[in-house]
Amino acid sequence: MSAPDTALAKQKRRHKGPLLGLTFLIGVVLLFVLWFVSRSADPEVTIDSAPDATTLAPAGDAPDPPAETLPQPSAPRD
Repeated sequence: MSAPDTALAKQKRRHKGPLLGLTFLIGVVLLFVLWFVSRSADPEVTIDSAPDATTLAPAGDAPDPPAETLPQPSAPRD
C-alpha cells in the first residue's frame, strides 16, 4: 500500500539537512582515514628510531616511590 499524498517537494526540503550532515561526516571520516594511512606508511618512523627508556631521564632524577603503610590494628571491642 502506498501513501496517498507523497509531497515530494516537502520531503526533499525535510531531508536536505540530514543528507548534508551525513555527507560532511563521511568526508571528515575519509580525510581521517587517509591521514592515518599516510602516517602508518611513513618509512621514516620505525621502532628503532624511538628514544631509549634509559635516555629519557637520568636515574638520579626519578623520585622515590611512596612507602606503603599498613593500617594499624584496632583495639579489640568488648
